[in-house]
Amino acid sequence: GAAVCDVLGYLHARRPPIILRDLKPANIMVTPEDEVRVIDFGIARTYKLGQTTNTENFGTIIYASPEHLGRTGQTDARSDLYSLGATLYHVLTNHEPRPMTTPAPGSLRQLNPALSEAAERVVVRAMQLDPARRYQSAAEMAAALRAALATAPASRQSAARLAPSPRMTQALARSTQPSVRSTTPPARSTQPPGRPPTAPARVTVPRPLTPPPAPRNAPYGAGTRYVDRSAIVVVVVIVALVWLLATQWPFHVAFPARLNGHDRPSAAGCPTLDGTGINGAAAPAGGAPAITGRVVTTGDCLEYVDAKVGTGPLVKAGDSVTVNYTGWLTTGQEFDSTQDAGRTPFQVTDIGRAQVIAGWNEGLIGMRVGGTRRLIIPAALGYGASGAPSAIPPDATLIFDVTVVSIP
Repeated sequence: GAAVCDVLGYLHARRPPIILRDLKPANIMVTPEDEVRVIDFGIARTYKLGQTTNTENFGTIIYASPEHLGRTGQTDARSDLYSLGATLYHVLTNHEPRPMTTPAPGSLRQLNPALSEAAERVVVRAMQLDPARRYQSAAEMAAALRAALATAPASRQSAARLAPSPRMTQALARSTQPSVRSTTPPARSTQPPGRPPTAPARVTVPRPLTPPPAPRNAPYGAGTRYVDRSAIVVVVVIVALVWLLATQWPFHVAFPARLNGHDRPSAAGCPTLDGTGINGAAAPAGGAPAITGRVVTTGDCLEYVDAKVGTGPLVKAGDSVTVNYTGWLTTGQEFDSTQDAGRTPFQVTDIGRAQVIAGWNEGLIGMRVGGTRRLIIPAALGYGASGAPSAIPPDATLIFDVTVVSIP
C-alpha cells in the first residue's frame, strides 16, 4: 500500500496533477523482485483548477469515490486515495467493498482478525465519502501505512496477508495480458506538463506457453489425433451462430409476455408489475411514469419493456456505452438519476462483465443507440439482501429507465 502511495504521490506532483481514476487490484502488479507497478492509464486525467465537475465520469464502481461519479465535484488526488483505501479493503479482507460506503470501525477486523487496529484506521479514513476527511496527500497516507506496519507484530503482518479471492485472481491474471500498458514513476519526469507518463522500457510481457506443433502426416497411433475437416467446419459454424445469438441479435430467451399487470404461471416467483407503471399497473405518485409495451421476462426474472426502440448501433456484450438513467423503488421513491442538475451521462465499460449490478449487465444488451428501456430488476440481480446504505432497502426490486446515448 505504501509503495502504491509513492506512485500516486509522483503522479499527483506533476503540474498539472495526473489523477489515475481507476486504481484497483487488477491494475496493480508486483514483479518477482517485489517491485510495484501501477498499470492502465486509459482513463487518467489532469486536474483542472477551477473546474467543478469532471468532463466525463469514469471508474470501477466498487472502488470509485462519489466524485468519480460526478456527485461532489471533480476528481482530485484524494479520489485516488479513496480508491486505494477500497483496494486495501478488498486485499486485506477478501471481500469486495460496498460502493461508496465508508466501512464501520471494527468491520475489517471482523473479516480478518489478524489485521491491526492501526491498519484498519488507515483504510477507514481513506474511504471517507467527504474528501476533506480523507488523507490530503499520498505522502500522508504512505506515512500512516508505514507507521501501522511498524507497530504490528511480525506474526500479525504475515497473517494479515490473505490469499486472493477467485475474482481477484482472475482480475490480476487479466492484467498480465500483452495488451496492458505498464508504468512506474521514474526519478525525473521527461514528459510535457499535463501528459501522463509513458511506459518505461523495463516492462516485460510474459511469453505465452504453447505446445510444440504436432508432426504432419503422422500415422495413427503416433500420438496425433486426426479430425475430419468437415467436422471442423461444422464446429466453426456452430460457434459463429452461438456468437451471433449472444452478441448481435436483440434477442432474449423469454417467457410469454405478461400484459395488463397480471402474473403468468410460468413467471411464478418473479416480481409483479405493481408500482412499475407498465401496461396500466399502478405507480405511486412521483414514481416511474406510465408506459405500455410488450414485457419480456428472462430466465432469471429480469423484466424489461422497450418504451422506445432506438435506430442507432446495437449494444453487444463487451461494448462500452454511455447512458442516461433514472432509478426508482416500487414505493415511488427516486434514488438516483443522471438527469439531476450538475450530473452527466454515465459510461458503462465492457457490458456483460462491467462493474455494475447484474440486471444492467444483462438488460442493456440488445438495446440500440437512441432507445429507452425500462428494466424491472429483482433484488437477486440488484443489491440483494444487504441493499445500499441510505438509498436502497434490503431485498428491493429496482425500476430503471435507461436511454443509450452513444457507443464510444
